[in-house]
Amino acid sequence: MEDTDALATLSERRKKSFRDQAIFILDSSDAGNDIEKCNTVRNMMQQCGDAHLKGDEIVLDDFTAHRMLEASNTPCTSTELRAFMESIHGKNSRAKISLAELLMIHFGYDWRELIRSLGCLFAEEKRAREELDVAKAELNRLTESAQNAARAAEAAHQAEVRC
Repeated sequence: MEDTDALATLSERRKKSFRDQAIFILDSSDAGNDIEKCNTVRNMMQQCGDAHLKGDEIVLDDFTAHRMLEASNTPCTSTELRAFMESIHGKNSRAKISLAELLMIHFGYDWRELIRSLGCLFAEEKRAREELDVAKAELNRLTESAQNAARAAEAAHQAEVRC
C-alpha cells in the first residue's frame, strides 16, 4: 500500500467515532491481544468524552492529547507531538490529533504498518468470505443432488409397489 493510500485510509479513520478509532487500533495491532493495552485503549477512549469535531473529523486538541499522554505515563513534548503529526500529515501540519494517532504515539506504533496490517485483515476476511460462498454453493449442490436421489428412490419404490 502506498503512503498516499495509507494516508487516505488514516484520514477516513479520523472521521470515525472515538470508539471506532479505538477498535481500529485493537484490530490492526498487538494491543487486542494484551490485556494491559486493551485497558489503556479503553481508558483513553473514555477520557475522550464527547466527540471533538473539527470539520468532519473527530479529533482532540493538543492540550487534551498532552493531558491524556501524561495520564497514561507516556508524556511527550509539544515538539515530539508535532514531529509525529508532521511525519503523517507533512511539514507545517496543524492537524489536530485523533485518538488513533494518540494511541499510536502511546504504544510507539508505525502508522503505515497499522494501515498495512488492516489491509491484510480485510484481504483475509474477503478470502474467507469467498471460501464460505464456495462451500455454501457446494452444500446447495449436494443437497439438491440428495433430494433428487431421494425422489428417484421414492419413484422406484412406488413403481415396485405397483408391480
